[in-house]
Amino acid sequence: MKFIRVVSLFAVFAASLLWAACSPPPEVGAAANFTGPEENESAQPAEWLHDYEQALSWAAEQNRPVLLNFTGSDWCPPCMRLKSEVFDDAIFARYASAGLVLVELDYPRSVEQSDELIEQNQSLQQRYRIEGFPTLIVLDSEGKELRRHVGYMPGGTRAFVRWLEG
Repeated sequence: MKFIRVVSLFAVFAASLLWAACSPPPEVGAAANFTGPEENESAQPAEWLHDYEQALSWAAEQNRPVLLNFTGSDWCPPCMRLKSEVFDDAIFARYASAGLVLVELDYPRSVEQSDELIEQNQSLQQRYRIEGFPTLIVLDSEGKELRRHVGYMPGGTRAFVRWLEG
């Protein structure tokens, strides 16, 4: 009987630790201020550019950082999950439109691309030494790399925005 009580107490204690570990961290920075669109505001998807040079030019003109998303959009499960959980989210679209230049560098298996786009993406894959997908790179407005993440990033949009903010 005493053993059952000890085991029960241990189970309650372990469950409380697990619950605390799974609780979301306190929100900080601008990420905490971004909520979904207002009721009367339509959710517009984030606008991704595919022309790297054009994106850098816009970033310099607007003094905005650039997010490079190296992805295998039609074959990479972590890439597809990141897209559905973060990039398709209205909160991310609102955040990005307020201060980022987004560039999608795609390496699909079944989607046709122009020869020019394939050449650009292969060149950028070598330049940035991309070895896995997704690879996310933040550049400053002058094109200098600030941070990089390889693989799926758990935590949803708010965690992603906190990562963007460094």
